[in-house]
Amino acid sequence: LEAVGRIASITSTDPLELVALRSMRLHFEEGVRNLRGKSPAAHLWIGLRLSQHLRRTGLYSEAEEICRTVCAMLLDGEWLGYFLNELGLTLHRQGRFEDAVGQYSRSLSILEPALGLEHEETATTIVAIGQALHSQHRYREALDFYRRGLLIYERRTGKDSTSTAGTLYRIAQVLEKLGETPEALDLMQRAFQIEKGVLGEGHMNTAMTSFEIGRMLLLRYDATGESRMSEALRVLSEQLGDSHPTTQQFRVRFEELIRSM
Repeated sequence: LEAVGRIASITSTDPLELVALRSMRLHFEEGVRNLRGKSPAAHLWIGLRLSQHLRRTGLYSEAEEICRTVCAMLLDGEWLGYFLNELGLTLHRQGRFEDAVGQYSRSLSILEPALGLEHEETATTIVAIGQALHSQHRYREALDFYRRGLLIYERRTGKDSTSTAGTLYRIAQVLEKLGETPEALDLMQRAFQIEKGVLGEGHMNTAMTSFEIGRMLLLRYDATGESRMSEALRVLSEQLGDSHPTTQQFRVRFEELIRSM
């Protein structure tokens, strides 16, 4: 309940966001109070969900404390794997990438035997390790994990799923860093086609992928790249707002690239 109470300390200028935060707090307060007499799994579920919400709202210390407390109590089993994965995510968001890799790896060592080598949750943890390595510029190591996760996603969720598209996007980013731009562009375009079909052209994920394709094209002196990036920015502004950090980040990248050409 103390951790739930910290949600109330979050400030926001967005009235809708404040309503959502208050609703979240009431939801978890009720959930925690109703745990008496329930199974251990119910306690663990509410703890995991609470940790996820604390992480997503930027209360990393509180999220980390919940995960570490539960992990210290559990000796083994799937729940330990889930909490270790959540701990890895929380550390990752704080830029503690090496620590995150360690927790993800521990999670994977539990989830692979428990769920199977080709379970979607297993793939998610594998890709998360790739992301943490990617953030440390360990591109070849990251690529191995991304490709491993991609194979599972393609078999379990399908070749046209958003999980597949997201992993293709990350592989393309790494390949570009490694100087393999033609293959990177091909994979980014493949990711875009999947997102366009599943999410639609007006979705922010589709727009961000389209932006990257435009950037790659512009770097190859293809004039269509600039208009593609401009259209992607328009969608991001429409979906997220001009002042949203993501919109601003992509706009700065666009302006910097145009100035450098």
